[in-house]
Amino acid sequence: MTTALTGALVLTLDSERRMFTDGAVAFDDGGRIVVVGPTAQARDALGDSARIVECTGRVIAPGFVDRSWRPRFGIPTIGEVHLLLPGARRVSNVGR
Repeated sequence: MTTALTGALVLTLDSERRMFTDGAVAFDDGGRIVVVGPTAQARDALGDSARIVECTGRVIAPGFVDRSWRPRFGIPTIGEVHLLLPGARRVSNVGR
């Protein structure tokens, strides 16, 4: 099932540095990004089959990997890794 994170400020970090103030990022079950763009266009493209997670007030940078975190005492903690949503430890947890 495709999951769409909608209503967020989306910073694409692509060569055009596109930004969507009411943006969406959708990914498949394997975590592969399948749609990036305005929320309305993403919803139209995905239809009714996608799981929608409202992310108003959040910032999403699809494809960005924060490699600057450091484990504390050898044990990484979730607070040290900046994830899309609180409590999400991996993409498959988003919306649960």
